[in-house]
Amino acid sequence: MCVLLGWGCWLGAVLLSVWPPRDFWRGRATLALVFAPPGCLLRFYLAALLNGRRPAFPLGTFAANVFGCAVLAMAWDIAHVPVGGYVGCQVLQGIEDGFCGCLTTISTWVAELAALRRLHAYLYGAASVLVSFALMVVIMGGLRWTDGFSHLDCH
Repeated sequence: MCVLLGWGCWLGAVLLSVWPPRDFWRGRATLALVFAPPGCLLRFYLAALLNGRRPAFPLGTFAANVFGCAVLAMAWDIAHVPVGGYVGCQVLQGIEDGFCGCLTTISTWVAELAALRRLHAYLYGAASVLVSFALMVVIMGGLRWTDGFSHLDCH
């Protein structure tokens, strides 16, 4: 029953994204609802497949956080170049808020840091922050340093 209800709610969000009652709903809420379940499921399966391989370093959560930051940086870059228009910008915002928001949850990261021994927690925490930040700088900085950012056209 819950699975059926979940699919129905997701289908409702898709339909509201295609035919929104107001244009600003699409960018602010419905597209994030559409892209959130794939991010959540990807995070779950990465954790299920990879976290048990090295107990001192949860690879699944690390991969989810790093990949989510990379997708977030790419979506942000694409939103700041003059292509795609208003709806394209809203779709990118939905990917940032929905997919990346569910893929890179801070609560799981903090829970895993708390469960690790102190040295492993420091190493895992530092690696997560440094690798994710470095990826953001490389991806977003590449556009900024070559072409620059254009005005955001979502609002």
